[in-house]
Amino acid sequence: MRIIGGTQKGFPLKRPKAAHVRPTTDMIKEALFNILQPVSGKTFLDVFAGTGSVGIEALSRGASLVVFIEQRHDLAKSIKMLTKQLGFEEHARVISMEMKKGLHQISELNVRFDYVFIDPPYQKDLIEETLVRIGQAGLVSADSLVVIQHSKREPIRLVESRFSMEDQRTYGDSMLTFLKINTQADDN
Repeated sequence: MRIIGGTQKGFPLKRPKAAHVRPTTDMIKEALFNILQPVSGKTFLDVFAGTGSVGIEALSRGASLVVFIEQRHDLAKSIKMLTKQLGFEEHARVISMEMKKGLHQISELNVRFDYVFIDPPYQKDLIEETLVRIGQAGLVSADSLVVIQHSKREPIRLVESRFSMEDQRTYGDSMLTFLKINTQADDN
């Protein structure tokens, strides 16, 4: 694992010792950031951040603000230390709590994120609930793009009518699903 682009390109990222943490691979990160271009000056939310590698990649590529939500305190502490080590601490905020409480806390910041990256544990049925809570918290605008990394064996069911599916890409067992705000949902 490493930072693959931006000011800290090539910086090695340590793999966590915990067996149940599944870091986003360099191949998926590269594909994701090729699609998201440009990230510079944009706001980025990394939900279920894990190692933080995706949000840190966004910081390296010039994101103005990256908010990480990670429930595990050891991983959140590691993200915070890494953002400080890389000189990104002014542009990063790490929230160490579970997704529901973290999204509620972020809603108080009054920020609409340009990009939201959601990478929940695979096949734990957290995707739809996370989308509903993001929509309810008002964290996205008509220009936002939401990206979900998930198992290809876990299809996305859009119970949150605010979102519409724009694209899906498969990388081995993983998929990236891209969602935009459904502006017609407001008219109903």
